[in-house]
Order: sequence, then structure tokens, then C-alpha cells
Amino acid sequence: MGIIIRQSLKASLAGYLGTAIGAFNILWLSPKFLTPAQIGLITWIENVGLLLLILCSWGGGNLADRFFPVFKNNDKQNNGLLVFLFVYSYICFLFFGFLFYLTQDIWLSYYADNAPENQMYFGYVWLYAVFLLQMMLLESYLRGYLRIAIPSLFREVVLRVLIIVSVILYAFHLLSFENLVFIRVLFYGLIGILLWFYIRHLKILYLQFHKSFLTKQRLKEISTYGTYILFAGAGTIVVMKIDTVMIPAMLNNTALGIYMIAYFLGSILDIPRRAIAQISTPIIAQAWKENNLQFIQQIYQKSSLNQTIIACFLFLGIWLNIDSVFMIMPNGDVFKEGKWVVFFVALTRVVDMITGVSSEILIQSKYFRFNFISIIILSILMIIGNYIFIPIYQIVGAAFATFLSFVLYNFIKFLFLWVKFGLQPFHFNNIKVLFLSIFIYYTSLFLPIFSNTFLTIFIVSSYITLIYIIGVYFGRLSKDINQIANHFLKSIKLIK
Repeated sequence: MGIIIRQSLKASLAGYLGTAIGAFNILWLSPKFLTPAQIGLITWIENVGLLLLILCSWGGGNLADRFFPVFKNNDKQNNGLLVFLFVYSYICFLFFGFLFYLTQDIWLSYYADNAPENQMYFGYVWLYAVFLLQMMLLESYLRGYLRIAIPSLFREVVLRVLIIVSVILYAFHLLSFENLVFIRVLFYGLIGILLWFYIRHLKILYLQFHKSFLTKQRLKEISTYGTYILFAGAGTIVVMKIDTVMIPAMLNNTALGIYMIAYFLGSILDIPRRAIAQISTPIIAQAWKENNLQFIQQIYQKSSLNQTIIACFLFLGIWLNIDSVFMIMPNGDVFKEGKWVVFFVALTRVVDMITGVSSEILIQSKYFRFNFISIIILSILMIIGNYIFIPIYQIVGAAFATFLSFVLYNFIKFLFLWVKFGLQPFHFNNIKVLFLSIFIYYTSLFLPIFSNTFLTIFIVSSYITLIYIIGVYFGRLSKDINQIANHFLKSIKLIK
């Protein structure tokens, strides 16, 4: 347990540091020195590359997580697991990648009218996918040894620092834009090289292939699991990235660059939800094992209430300061076109958080396959929604399609859990939180706007925080939050 805690803490630290570095790059450095079209093109390369990786590697990036205990044997060099991962994944990648290559002229013509430059850069998409697959395979292999801190440091910190350096070199005209893209892709290959050296340093670099270990039964189990991961992963990637794939074709790369910046701002709400989900998953799994539906219902409602409180607070903070944020952002007048994208993306996260840990409950239940089905439904809704709303409302249409799809997606999960198990996430205090948020929103509109934008942000944020804390604490909206607050107040001797 000690190594798990140490590695988790170190990885979390790297993650938070990486988020701060990434935010600096996305919200200040890139908008200052890159055009929206250039930001959009880079986003397109990375997201299409990720989609190709998932479709072509046939679940290879996730095999080590599932089969490491089966292969693990240091005396027999893990029965050739590392070599098998690369042979399996890259054979699949080459085979299916070749099929995509034969038809690429057809689907690249999708971008011919509005983003013709994307066709010129498509070679970088393939190179990015190759390097990213290597990185995913090595990270999954290291996870089997509970080594996540250094890989997280490489991915979250080192890689993002290198990206910032490349943008600075471009800003000083030491790189052309094409060289910037090429070097940025190469950085992913460099991270892979660092991971190889780290594996060698740990003395777990086993390159002997054990063909005899791969019985027909094992190969069947691996291929079946890979197929499931392929479709589940493809559905998840479609949900996460389909808008960034469709916007350049239906609009242009400039629109995607503006959308990407706005999407990042709206997605900040999702950070605490992921943390709550990670904490809840093992507890929910144990509760299902004991068939303790009452305890699951309690977790379901608590997660919904606490996430509602957090989501509404963050939504108010982002939306009531959004004009000020664009004012201090380099070239903010250009990126301000994404203001309503921020609104709908943030509102999507609010809806997702209000419904609590529904996905985690589904995944750990005997109906875990329904979560996969619901992801497929969501991905289809996303594609249809983008086709309908992007031509009408441009980038705001893409964000609205995401919002509408997630509303339907969460409603399907809510209905399924309610009908099958009698579980529902809502409490009367959820309504109180919404009324408190509405009150703060409308009263904050009367706050003064100062010539100093930073002062305006400080005043608005302070007002939101003060009234929200008073309302939540004295309204006793959440027992969990009040217990944490009381513990803190006792520690500083403000209450007994």
C-alpha cells in the first residue's frame, strides 16, 4: 500500500503542475503568438491522430492493464509481455492503418473546401499516432509495476514544458510553423525514448519473446478483450473529440482554434468530478459485491449533491468572469467569439456532475455492458447533433450539440438505474443549491465594473465565494461539507 500512496501522490502533483503549465500555454502563450487557425490545425492533428490510434491498434494500448498479472513472471521475463504488446499493437496498427491509407483521399476530401491545409499536414497525424501509441504501451507496462509517478512527470510536465519552449522559439522566428508542428510531434517520440530508459533503469526491460506462452485460448481472450476496448474506446474518443474533427471540415481551422480555447475554459469544471469518481469507484465495487443497494443509493445521492454544489460554484465563477477573462487574454477580442461555447460546455459539465456517479455505479454492476451501449448512443447523438447545429450556429452549435447529447445521455443512465434498481441521485437540497446559485447570479450583476480588470475579477469572485460559502454552510446543504468546514474551524479554534 505504501508504494501505491507514494506513487499516487507524486503522480497527482505532476498532474496539477502539468495542468497549470497547460493552462498557461492554452490561455496565454498560444493565443499571443499563434493564430486561431494555427491552434486549430494543431488541435486537429492531435485529435485525429488519437482517433486513428484507437481505431487501428485494436485495444493494444490497454492490454497490459488487463493481462499484466497473467504474463508477470520476472524469472521468465514476464513471458515476453513487452514484446507482445508492441508486436500485437503495431501489426494491428499497420494493417488497419493501411486500410485507412488506401481510402484517405476519400475522407480527406471532407476538408477540401474549408480546411485544405489539413491535407498537407496529414503525414504528421500518422507520425503522432505512432509515437503516442508507443507512449501508451510503455506507460501501461509501467503501471503493472505500480510505477506511475515518473511517466506522469514525463507526460504532464516535461512534454508540456517542451511544447511551451517550441512556441517561444516560433515567437522569436527561430522555427517556421511547419517546423513547430514537426518538433511538437517529435516530442511525443522523445517521451517514449525517456520511458524506454526509465524501464531499463528499473531493470525490467525484457525483450525476449515467449511464443509458447501464447496459447490459442490466451490469444482468443486477448483479441476478445481488445475488440471490446476498441469499440468502447472509439465511442469514448468520438464523444470527446468528434466536434474538433468536424468543425474544420464544416467551418475552418480558425473556428476550431477559437472553439478549443473556449472548450478548455468550460471543461475546468470537470476536474473535481474525475477525482470524486476515482475515490467512489472502489467503494461502489465493494457495495455491489455485498449487494448493499442502500449504501449505493447513499453514495449516489451524496455524490450528486456535493458535485452540484461544486459545479454551480465553479460555473458561477467562470461565467460571471468570462468577459474579464477574455479582456486579459492575448487577442481576447478574437477568442471572445467562443464566449457562448464556454457557457454550453460548462453547463454540460454541470449536468454531468448533477447526476452523480451514475457511470461508476453502472460499470461496477452486473449491467456494466449498458454503460458501453450508452456511450455508443451518446457518440451517435454527438455526430447527429454536430451535423444539425454547426451549420446553423457555427462553433456555438457544436457546444450546444454536446450539451444536448449529454442531457439525453445522463437521462438514459438515470432512467436505467431508477427502473432496474430503484436508485435515483436527487435530494431536496439540490434544488436549494440551484436557487442559491440563481440568487448569486442575479445579485452579482449589480456589482461595479472597474477599469482594472483584475480588480473586477477579484471583487466578483470574492462576492460569489463569500455568499456561496455562507449559503451552503448555514443552510446546511451538505453534511459532508459542513463536517469538513467544522473540522477546519475547530483546527483554527474559531468554534469548539
